[in-house]
Amino acid sequence: MSLYREDSLKKEYTDERGIFKADCQHTNETALKYIAWKLAQNGRQIDAIYAFISEQVREYSLDKFKELIKDEYYKEMIVDVPLYNNGELKGSFRSISTMFDVLQAYMEENADDRIVIHVDMTGGLRHASMLMLALIRMLKYIGMELGMVLYVNFNTAQIENADDIMDMFTLLGGAEEFNSFGNVNQIQNYFDRLNSKKIRTSSAALELLLEEMRDFSEAIKVCTNYKDMTEVLSLLGEALRIYKKIIKSKSNRLSEQELFFAKLILVIEKTYADILPQNNRPSSVPAIIKWCAKRDFLQAAVTFYTEWLPVYLIENKLVIVNDGSIEKECKKNKAWANWQVSFFKNYRPMMEMTINPDKIEVDELTYNTVKKLIGSGLTAVEILGKVKGKNEKFDKFLKETVKFIKQFTKPSDRINFVKKFDGLSKDNMVKHILKESIPPNYNGDFKSYIRQRVAREDNNIEAVILNAVKNMDRTKVMKYFELKEDEKATTEEKSMERRDVFELMLKKNIIKTTLPKERFLQFVEEYSRYVNDWRNQFSHANSSAASRESNFDIAKAIVESVNLIDVQQNS
Repeated sequence: MSLYREDSLKKEYTDERGIFKADCQHTNETALKYIAWKLAQNGRQIDAIYAFISEQVREYSLDKFKELIKDEYYKEMIVDVPLYNNGELKGSFRSISTMFDVLQAYMEENADDRIVIHVDMTGGLRHASMLMLALIRMLKYIGMELGMVLYVNFNTAQIENADDIMDMFTLLGGAEEFNSFGNVNQIQNYFDRLNSKKIRTSSAALELLLEEMRDFSEAIKVCTNYKDMTEVLSLLGEALRIYKKIIKSKSNRLSEQELFFAKLILVIEKTYADILPQNNRPSSVPAIIKWCAKRDFLQAAVTFYTEWLPVYLIENKLVIVNDGSIEKECKKNKAWANWQVSFFKNYRPMMEMTINPDKIEVDELTYNTVKKLIGSGLTAVEILGKVKGKNEKFDKFLKETVKFIKQFTKPSDRINFVKKFDGLSKDNMVKHILKESIPPNYNGDFKSYIRQRVAREDNNIEAVILNAVKNMDRTKVMKYFELKEDEKATTEEKSMERRDVFELMLKKNIIKTTLPKERFLQFVEEYSRYVNDWRNQFSHANSSAASRESNFDIAKAIVESVNLIDVQQNS
């Protein structure tokens, strides 16, 4: 509310169309009378009035203002809200917060009603309009509907509609919302609202652009497939090209609202720059994933990283699978839409992995430890040296193995393997393990099975006995040797294992890569670790500061990991 001036004269104020007319002495008085008159046209009226009032206005002007409206039905409705620090800038936050609380309380008391707030931006100090604009944004945020926004021009004695000022902020807010979150709704709703009033403010080219922007936003939300994403981006790029051409050649035909919005088009174009098609070439998989990560579309970035990159690597021949049976085998895994994802996550070649015995830690004897030790190529004596004293039964088995194989000093001794085997006592552990290792579906007798095993191991009797442990059912091995349960492998251990698998496939020429070997293997390791970790994290997502910090780390990790296999980045 403005100060009451004793020397002010009554004037006839009117609206822009000259229909409303009223003799008024005070600009705020004019605005109130106009709002009441305008509402009455539709059978409505003012329900409540709230005014920012400074200490000076409260002391010298409030009562005089009420005298000016003594004949109006709303004369007793004014609720004064303090303008702190007598309206100085440093009191702004407190002033707005207080008014916000008052209006929010009114909204809660009338929860079933449609709340429309009308605003007079005329009175008060020079920065009053700044306060009002901030307050309006807050009130719209909590669901209040904005009605008339007025400014009473004292010099021309005319009531002006200030909606255009609000529209500028709506468009700027919409551009900011899109730039931050990819959401185009605010911009689209703004032009739809104006167009619904039969005031054509948006060109067909702008409407097409907004439509394509919205389709891109939806594609990100639903984490669409790569083919559909490139189609959406192609249409968006074309819509941008057309709109820039329209701005340049037909700017004199565009509405002032659209011309204002057009000033922001360079910012919007810059937002998309890294992922729009170039020279008729579609956006690359790495570019889209990194774009999503950098702009905090984290769910999409993780999904695209998981589902697109294996396909990208194989289809672009950055990884070449030489064994044709692998695709068929991976397609059996129905957990993933693309066989390439199953290949990177789960595929293991049907061959023995060479395990470095120095990397095997034997703090306690578990099934996996036993399996790794036997798979490492160590002899029974060497294994015994690593595990002695850890498990009495396994120690005994290894000692009996060493004793048994001493009988085979000459190649001719191997011919008598079955006979020597029959000579073992019933409680001999070597005898028990060999018998238990026969597959349940094996059709032959024990002798034929043993002969096959000896031939497969190149007459290495020790290998036949040790590998029999690996061929036994896991549950039987654990029960027989009274082994401890294995701790679940950590994500890091699993990812290192996937790296070893891919390194072996490269060595055996099962696959080839045109990428630098170490970069590729590092990517494989990170892919295995990140996919599991990130999916678990999103399954237990929360809004804590720790999560936000973690999200930043994920975004950074995605970009760095994708850079390892991004040909354009590394060229």
